[in-house]
Amino acid sequence: MATLHRAFVSVPDSTHLIDICKALQSCNIDVYVPSEVSAILQAENINVHEVSNVENGFESADNRLFVNCAGTKRFVDIVVALLPELDGSWSAVQSAAANVLRSAAVNFVATVVVVDKADCDLLFNKARERLEFSFEERKTLAIKAFRYLSTLDNQIAVDLESALPSELKARAAHLTENNRLRILVVGNGGREHAIVWKFGLSPRIANIFVAPGNGGTANHVTVSGAHVTNVAIAADDLGGIVSFAKSNDIDLVVVGPEAPLCDGLVDLLETQGIAAFGPSKFAAQLEGSKAFSKDFMAKHNIPTAAYLTVTDYETAVKYIDSCEHQVVIKASGLCAGKGVVLPATKEEAKICLKSIMVDQEFGSAGATVVIEERLEGEETSFLAFTDGYSVVPMPPAQDHKRVFDNDQGPNTGGMGAYAPAPCATPAILDEVFHSVLQKTVDGMRADGVVYVGVLYAGLMLTPRGPKVLEFNCRFGDPETEVLLPLLETDLVDVMIACIQRRLRSLPVHWRKATALTVVAASGGYPAAYPKGIEITGLEEVSNVADVQVFHAGTTLKDNKLVTSGGRVLTVTAVSQELTTALDLAYSALKSIQFEGMHYRKDIAHHALRRMTEPIRVAVLGSTRGTDLQAIIDAVQAGRLLAKIGPIVSNREDAFILERARNHSIEAVAVSAKGKTREQFDTEVATLLQNKDVEVVLLIGYMRILSSQFVNRFWYRTLNVHPSLLPEFGGGMDGQVHEAVLKAGKTYTGCTVHFVDQGVDTGPIAVQLTCDIAADETPDSLKNKVQALEGEALISALRAYQAGHLYPVVIDRFRADTAKNL
Repeated sequence: MATLHRAFVSVPDSTHLIDICKALQSCNIDVYVPSEVSAILQAENINVHEVSNVENGFESADNRLFVNCAGTKRFVDIVVALLPELDGSWSAVQSAAANVLRSAAVNFVATVVVVDKADCDLLFNKARERLEFSFEERKTLAIKAFRYLSTLDNQIAVDLESALPSELKARAAHLTENNRLRILVVGNGGREHAIVWKFGLSPRIANIFVAPGNGGTANHVTVSGAHVTNVAIAADDLGGIVSFAKSNDIDLVVVGPEAPLCDGLVDLLETQGIAAFGPSKFAAQLEGSKAFSKDFMAKHNIPTAAYLTVTDYETAVKYIDSCEHQVVIKASGLCAGKGVVLPATKEEAKICLKSIMVDQEFGSAGATVVIEERLEGEETSFLAFTDGYSVVPMPPAQDHKRVFDNDQGPNTGGMGAYAPAPCATPAILDEVFHSVLQKTVDGMRADGVVYVGVLYAGLMLTPRGPKVLEFNCRFGDPETEVLLPLLETDLVDVMIACIQRRLRSLPVHWRKATALTVVAASGGYPAAYPKGIEITGLEEVSNVADVQVFHAGTTLKDNKLVTSGGRVLTVTAVSQELTTALDLAYSALKSIQFEGMHYRKDIAHHALRRMTEPIRVAVLGSTRGTDLQAIIDAVQAGRLLAKIGPIVSNREDAFILERARNHSIEAVAVSAKGKTREQFDTEVATLLQNKDVEVVLLIGYMRILSSQFVNRFWYRTLNVHPSLLPEFGGGMDGQVHEAVLKAGKTYTGCTVHFVDQGVDTGPIAVQLTCDIAADETPDSLKNKVQALEGEALISALRAYQAGHLYPVVIDRFRADTAKNL
């Protein structure tokens, strides 16, 4: 047996964890741990490697066990998995250690398995003396592991037969697959109608009650047979909501607006044993107190603007005088979306401060004020489902706050939205998911709170990177009206998974399309407006394909639908193309009428502007560049809006350079002679960055990229591989096609994938397929597949421009950051 080198350690007790890791490192053994405990060890100055996807067990090959460390597979030959005592706890069988232990015990021939403290001493003694574990010793340790797992499984089985474990009972709150559910939705806006509409598609729901609801949620039966009923209980009547839920056997309460969340409605429901989707009162401070939110971000190193929190008017004025930058003034408390002011001058800022702090324009909500640096860039909404551990991001969306076209006029609750927002490129998505969304959930848990529900981060995409403007603790409005139509997974399944802390186990799928919504508002909104005005024309759009009208400020009066709020309706359309969705939504709006109705006519104008700007694409190649020709042809034919170049090769005689010059495209040969891989890649990367390249394509590039290059163009480098990955990765053309035929495949194709530090392991962007004939040869198959590659690259570039690659990034994020319950 070989000397021991790498150990994976999963220990529930932090003191034992620290002692074991120190002892292993003293024996010159590299230590790998679940990502969620690495901070504990780093605080003790113990250097460890973080491992993701622990809860699913580990991959194995040839009796060897492999961990996923920063996207790279590493072989480990020791597993120390000390499990909880056998106390009938459901958490023991769910623990990451249990799953890893099974994987390790099965592969005991090449893995030393340690399951108790006594065997740790044996391991340390062997490691210090560089002694090997014999086959019999490894087998004995594996038998002990299997017996522990068998006892644990049997005990849990007995518990399940007699009574549901208390941990599951509390989380499930009688939400079972076999029962049709009774759900209460709290709120009366477009957001709540969209939630009710989405619930109405689920076969799992029998009744949907809405408190208080609106004209769109009034008594009706959904397409799945669920009965929808409005209930005359205000959203801020917490006692009334709890009483109704108890007396009507409600299985799940979904809280829409922020005010009841900040007032602690979820806490009240849970104390009565009623399942509720939404964060606790403490967690909802992320939205309810801007001072709390800013301090939280500073504490947990979440990117945001520089700020000062003040409670004294004179102090605030002095700070304004000292600022060399423009500021934003925010009343710390809830102000129904009106507590944020963007003064143009210092004098204007002082007037705003007096109005908020002295004149008490917003009452107690303005007693504390946050003054922060005004950020410049494009504003984008990033929402996510979370169970307090795992995060499932939604497509990035973009809201339109100003009431008039061209972002003019006063702020509103939102005049329209669309998703996905193409300004949120895959690289930005990846950064936001890791540095904002996951970090926020982890920070909450570190502060002793498990955040469950929807986390909404409003960000500014600045030249210095994404920065948080604000957090909301619920679905946004009107973002909900474009996000839920894109959700393919049953919404109630997602919410229950969040409540039961098992979101990581639920695949959540999104439609690769664009959703757009336009708000129809009352005359005078956002100032004073009339109510009770009849609305007509809805029947004309009720059956239009891919169009859905959500009610916000509507009610029924004398069997007629009338206005009751400032934002009256929101019209949503879904299509593969943004322009088609725009046409559908605005066409439907023309059929709807009520006196004074007005709406913006430039929703998605930022995305439309981007659609007129060519994407800047560079190509790295070493051979003929056949796929480059397909891209050039697509640009010339108007099928792809792109500026191609430079074309860079490590070979002066590569025909891809001549192909580029024949089409007046900049072509550059960079010699690798006398340079390390890192030096060469740094030279190429600098060249591309100086040309403001957005995306890099690898076309017949016969070099392996260094990690420095990959990181500089993270989620911006695409490669095409001649198979349907993940099958047959790592080989060259001829080898791949021979392997495909040898495997007896009836079809194959090509894959365009983002490049990461592995070989053909990056997230998949596009795949195209072709059939394999009975008399196929490797050469004939190569020709078939190569004919697909150019079109696959074109499709990937178009999807990148439209923002439709967000599911790719979301899936990779989930795989990299899944947390253990």
